[in-house]
Amino acid sequence: MTAMSEFLVFTLAGPFASFGEVAGNERRGTRDRPGHSMLVGLIAAAMGIRRDDAGRLEELSRGCRFAVRTDRAGGLLVDYHTVQSAKRRRNFAPATRKQLLEEGDRSTIITRREYMVDVKYTVALSLNDSPAGLSGISAALLRPVFSLYLGRRACPPSLPLMALRIEASSPEAAFADYDTAMAVTINDLWRQVDRRTRGQIAVDSRLARPDDDRPALRPSGRLERRRTLPVDRNTWRFDTLDELVLAPVPANRTREDG
Repeated sequence: MTAMSEFLVFTLAGPFASFGEVAGNERRGTRDRPGHSMLVGLIAAAMGIRRDDAGRLEELSRGCRFAVRTDRAGGLLVDYHTVQSAKRRRNFAPATRKQLLEEGDRSTIITRREYMVDVKYTVALSLNDSPAGLSGISAALLRPVFSLYLGRRACPPSLPLMALRIEASSPEAAFADYDTAMAVTINDLWRQVDRRTRGQIAVDSRLARPDDDRPALRPSGRLERRRTLPVDRNTWRFDTLDELVLAPVPANRTREDG
């Protein structure tokens, strides 16, 4: 009989992510998937473990075993920053960065930050003698103490992590069971998000008529006023423009039905 193990399987998805390793001063690269350190940090943040709590972080790291499946690889984005720096003079110990720039030998460097864009991963966690327990970690991922990020603070997840405890013979089997269990949940989630704006049309009020009788459209009940009409490009002045928001009539209803 095949031995069964317990896994905590969850989803990581986002428009931006960064999975760096050794960070240099002028270049901070990214790998194509999250690593052990990033995943431990994410769980620690969810549990409320602070960065200076070295003992608990080491204990958590020692007990975690991860398998990561890439569901959407995304692409690479490189962002550039121009940074002003200064070399310290001999026998000069500035107390602040401002003092360093004022008194030091100033120079400018260009730094590079790499991000993965439009990514999705499924992670399976197995614990080896960890006091946290999968149930405790699962609860923390559902209601995290600190905000969760995909590697950097500018990279929040775009979906709930949807953690689920699964008994399986291997990480691969756990992933398959998770897909089956989550199929309905994920599809329903996307439908709820999509339903809010799918087919919605915003029309310049100078084109739209409140009594518009086009059968496929109906007013959704609001007129939006946006400051988007250019007045002076040199001073970046814009005037307001009204837009009538139209939404599609459901397939089983007609305009006369309301």
